[in-house]
Amino acid sequence: MKPPVQGMNIGQLFEAAVRLIGATLKRNLLILLVVFLPGMLPLFASVFYAMNTVGKWVSDSPSFGPDAPFPDFVQFLPMLLFFCVGLLVMGVTSVLAQSAMMVANASEMEGEELTWTDALKLASGMRLVRMFGAYLLMGGAFAALFLVPVSLFFIPQQVTIFAGVLLIIAAMPVI
Repeated sequence: MKPPVQGMNIGQLFEAAVRLIGATLKRNLLILLVVFLPGMLPLFASVFYAMNTVGKWVSDSPSFGPDAPFPDFVQFLPMLLFFCVGLLVMGVTSVLAQSAMMVANASEMEGEELTWTDALKLASGMRLVRMFGAYLLMGGAFAALFLVPVSLFFIPQQVTIFAGVLLIIAAMPVI
């Protein structure tokens, strides 16, 4: 059984944080290089493709401005799909890498030595699903911070009440 957690002053807290960063730096960098960086490549490629496509449309257009002909939605579809796939891959690898780093840091705080592969194995599965759920809740709460006040000013009252009821129902599992 571990001893109870002792209170720390600010100096001890910073010292423990620096010690934890130093002890897990190599593992966290390996996780970033092996998991996160390859997951970013599809997003980089999709943004590069989108910028080249838009640049080609602008350079091929006979005129530029509000009266210029706009390309059909069908021409946007491959670029949009490629971007969505890149964003999805980046999101999954980002959450996996963050979850693995949290497992590695928590094991270091407990005094256990985990390799980066063990941290990845422990971070996948149900922990990964919980991390996605946490990110969805945080994203929803952050969006609600902006959408609720805006809806109070620009949307009719009935829609605002309906959206408020939906937000309360969605927050019930958290409460």
